[in-house]
Amino acid sequence: MSGVSNETRMFVYFAIFCILEKTGHQNSGFTKVEAVSGVNGSTVQLKCPHRDTSETKQIDWFKKFPDLKYVGGTNINPNLPSDLKNRLAVTGDQSKGEYHLSISDVRKSDEGTYECSLSSTVGAVTTIKLTVITNLPSSLSMENVGVDKILNGIEGNNLVITCHANGGEPKPDVKLLIPDSVVKIAKETVQYALEPVNRFYDGKNVTCLAGYEEISYYPLNDSAKIYLKLKPNAPTFSSDLVQTEETKPLLISCTSTGSRPKASIYWLLGDRGAKDKAAAQSNS
Repeated sequence: MSGVSNETRMFVYFAIFCILEKTGHQNSGFTKVEAVSGVNGSTVQLKCPHRDTSETKQIDWFKKFPDLKYVGGTNINPNLPSDLKNRLAVTGDQSKGEYHLSISDVRKSDEGTYECSLSSTVGAVTTIKLTVITNLPSSLSMENVGVDKILNGIEGNNLVITCHANGGEPKPDVKLLIPDSVVKIAKETVQYALEPVNRFYDGKNVTCLAGYEEISYYPLNDSAKIYLKLKPNAPTFSSDLVQTEETKPLLISCTSTGSRPKASIYWLLGDRGAKDKAAAQSNS
């Protein structure tokens, strides 16, 4: 099994899923709610969809429950604890009215509900729920694969590929690629069957990844190569007609190709097996 360590890294990740929920803001029927996830120790950017190109810079950021103002325009609230204040930054292209909130070295205490609002526009409010992933999957394994990293199969039979991730909260996604195309994603365990497997897949790489699809973060991987026992092609004689004379030895050559391992060749004389079995000289 191979894998990438779970050491803290600096990434900017976000995944957004929008729903609508009722709000009590004046003259506004709905507020936009988004979900964002980030890995512990990474940099997370909370994107505010509202734009303000005025000189007053009226976009504010709050953390809710209780309400705590983080940012007004480009100004970080000076009354915030220094450890928190030093990890906050206003990002985006301000010339285009973008005022996003970035949190570096994100941690569990940053998890919660955030709100960005354009104070000059009634109802221009977006709520963002931040989830911090603190427990990454600890290991990933592919079943029926040894230290040689070979996944054995038989041409014409079903080949079942199973990968399982241990640990992780929330439960990690496991992604399966054959050879470079995603064939399936599932939580914790992914299983996929090639029904039946054909020789096209012989020698192809199979890769499993464990992590979180919504933020495109996969810290663990395991891979193997498919190795198939291949069926032989129909044997062929060296010639269609063989002539000999009575009492003289008869030499006949028969060849089979395409098999792995090399196929054994058995001889029949009429409807009976020949007394002597030829040497296995199959060309694979």
